[in-house]
Parts: sequence; structure tokens; C-alpha cells
Amino acid sequence: MSTEIESTISSLVVSLSKIESIVAAGLSTQRLPEKKEDGDVDVFIYCTKLPDEEEKNKAYEKVTFTKAPKHLFNSKHWGSADYAEVKEIEIWIMYFVTEEVQNDIQRTVTGKNIGNDNGYYPVGRLAMYSRMTVLFERNSFLTKIKENLKIYPVEMKKEIISYCKKELKNEEDLLRAVSRQDLLFFHISIDKAIDRLLQLLFAINNAYFPSRKRNKEYICTFDKKPLDFYLRIQKVIEWGAKEETIRKSFDTFTDLRNETISLLETDCG
Repeated sequence: MSTEIESTISSLVVSLSKIESIVAAGLSTQRLPEKKEDGDVDVFIYCTKLPDEEEKNKAYEKVTFTKAPKHLFNSKHWGSADYAEVKEIEIWIMYFVTEEVQNDIQRTVTGKNIGNDNGYYPVGRLAMYSRMTVLFERNSFLTKIKENLKIYPVEMKKEIISYCKKELKNEEDLLRAVSRQDLLFFHISIDKAIDRLLQLLFAINNAYFPSRKRNKEYICTFDKKPLDFYLRIQKVIEWGAKEETIRKSFDTFTDLRNETISLLETDCG
């Protein structure tokens, strides 16, 4: 199946590349799915201006899909998105304007755009670019982005560390949840805290935080981390689900937080 998907994506990119406004195409999916359960395929298309529906449909007609592409939505973070299928495997074709992409990247690398917008991480988009497979480019658009991201941005690192340290030291919600043995309140509070701890650890290791997916495989490669970091995070989650161990969860987390922050004393950036 992956061969069929690969052939379809290749044909799609060749056809879309004939549209003058399209300057690059990239694949963010690291491993093409064999079946529906394996996930979807994300194809990113970069343009000087968005092609109209007639242009896109003309290009799509030259590609064999099980379900032809259909425009579904426009999103700040996910572009102008079309949805298609090949043997039930989802194919997302997302169009972005190059000027807007470059502006977003610049804001992120200078530390002005490092938050979490309802599950979307701007730094995670940088992680995606750094790993993206370039399928086509007219003017080295993606190659230049990937090249510039080889060096972890100093300004961004400072802002992430500053923000995460400040947020991690605010224990008010966690302490209130522990004192009341309020598991649901603790759950949401500890999840936010873990999120900031992960972002801090990635920044210390000069690694782009990819969002909350596939964290374990990255953490395993880090040189700078507290002993048994991932195992202890698991324990924080496990113990935080029971009233009788909620305090143990909190204490384990604070130890892990303090050890992670202490790594900054030996971090030379």
C-alpha cells in the first residue's frame, strides 16, 4: 500500500507543480501508512498566492484517488485544506502562502510565538520543517528553511526557558488540587505542568518541541535530563489518578521539576 500512496503523492506533486504560484511541496509524514489504522498523510503545498479551485481541480484530475480531493476548511495553522483518500487512507493537502509562513517562522525563532494555541505549537511547526521531506521546490524555499533551522535559535531558547521556569514555579493550582484530593482538577493542572516541563527539557537540549506526540523517542536521545525522566513522568500520571497517591504524584513531579531546572546551571546554550 505504501508504494501506491507514494505513487499517488508523486503524481499529485508533479501535477500541482505545473501551477505557477506553487513554489514548493513537502511531506511531513515520516513513515507512509500501510493501512488506515497507521495514520494519515500530510502534504504541505507552498504558494506565492493560493490557487483557485479550478486550478487545483484541473491538477487533481490527473491523479488517481479513491476519493477525489475536496476543500474542507481554511485555518490559521493548517492552511487551506483539501481532503482525499487512497484506499481509505486519508490524504490531507494543505496550502500555505510563503510570505505568511516566513513571517510565522521569524516570530517563532525570535521568541514572540512560543505558546500553545489549543494544542498547536509554533515550535512544533519548526520541528516539522526540520524533518520535512522536500518533494518539489522551484526556488529552494524549503531547503533554505531547513538549513536555517539546523542551529537552534538562541532568542527562542531564552524565551522558552524564561516562560517555562516562571510557570513551573507557580504551584497554586496543584497544591489546591492535592489538598482537596480533587483528581479532575489535579489532572488538568498536572497536564499543564508536564507540558511546560517537557518544553523546558527540549529547550535545554536544543531540540524543537514537536508537540505532545512522540516525546518518548526524542527524550531517549537527550544528553541532558534527570535520571529516569520518562519513567518518573509516567509515575506522576499513574499516581495522580488516585486520591491515596495524589501527594506522591505531586512530590515526584516537583523533584523532577527541580532537577530539570538545575540543569540550566550547567547549560551553556
